[in-house]
Amino acid sequence: MSPAELTPGLLDALSALVVVIDLEGTIQLFNKASERATGCRLDDVRGRILWDFIPQHEVSRLRVVVSRLVANGRPVESESHFIRKDGSRCLVSWTFSALPGEQGAARWIVGTGMEVTDDRRLRRRRQSSPEGADGSVFMSTSEIGRVLGLSPATVKRWANTGLLPAARTAGGHRRFSVAVAERLARQLNIVHPSLDHWMNVLLLPGRPLELDAELLAERSRRGSWHEVADGLDEVLLELGNRWQAGHLTVAEEHIGSARLGRALGRVCDGFPLHAGAPRVLLATVEGESHTLGLALVELCMRAHGWQTLWVGSDLPTAMLVRRIGQGDADVLAVSASVAREADELERAAQQLAQACTEARVELLVGGRGPWADPFPHGGRIRDFATLEDWIEQRERRGG
Repeated sequence: MSPAELTPGLLDALSALVVVIDLEGTIQLFNKASERATGCRLDDVRGRILWDFIPQHEVSRLRVVVSRLVANGRPVESESHFIRKDGSRCLVSWTFSALPGEQGAARWIVGTGMEVTDDRRLRRRRQSSPEGADGSVFMSTSEIGRVLGLSPATVKRWANTGLLPAARTAGGHRRFSVAVAERLARQLNIVHPSLDHWMNVLLLPGRPLELDAELLAERSRRGSWHEVADGLDEVLLELGNRWQAGHLTVAEEHIGSARLGRALGRVCDGFPLHAGAPRVLLATVEGESHTLGLALVELCMRAHGWQTLWVGSDLPTAMLVRRIGQGDADVLAVSASVAREADELERAAQQLAQACTEARVELLVGGRGPWADPFPHGGRIRDFATLEDWIEQRERRGG
């Protein structure tokens, strides 16, 4: 792959900054969002070294970050200032990813970033002079997340850092002022792709790297892969809803699902595997063909360096039981959709739980299927923030 295969029109539609450099730091591509943030046009920067636009005292640190990416292939994050055309500076939060050449080794570096200058300034102001709620309408964490276009996990993190003030109910639940939240959205210029935008990206013909670039940009916007997964879960719901409403054909629904599944696979392939990390078998229950939810689970696990193996969809329970008994897995992650019946899921869960207990494998179930609640046979994952907590807890207790 080469930078020429990244369609400029799509990159220019992204709200994230996108800069493509070669391994020497020479700028190849510079999208419209980058031009707006820096005042530099593509012609001003093309062929020049990225480090020329970074303050001298930050260059060596950024070089180390990029070198680490080239060495292990795993996306890396960093912050740096970019010297604008007028000499002022903007602070950018970057995610750098490798774009392989013909031999599969890193050949180019794709940097996707969000300007966070105003974010930091606002945080300092709030720390020195806390602002109370000034609106009469209040919303819950999930409701305010929908207003801002953020996942509930991001809203909670912003509340914990003081960026988004919260009141507490008598029961201890957070409540957010709509007026404060909307003002914060304007100040931070929060822009997330609409569901219509995602439908266009998934359904319009284009080169595969366009969708990869969109996923990397979403990672920069949201701050973590599990929050990207939460956002994509809503995209999948919308895809299904539009098909059910007759706005999409069966073929279009399949095309969108397949394109997203392949893109998620390519992103996962870019994560290195950590030695000694948990080994996870991924499967859907017997009769279940929907795999994209499980692909998002894999995304979250691979981002932690975990080893994953797809056993398959619609695999007979007896065959999955035999596979568990091979003794080369630490976790079994099983998914089911709402199309499944509660009694069939309970029968499958009992058989899988017994096999997992005998093989000392942890059972993890997810999806919108009617699993028993509470689930007595293992872990029950309802959203990707919960999955992230489960992953972190398992890592703390030694994998």
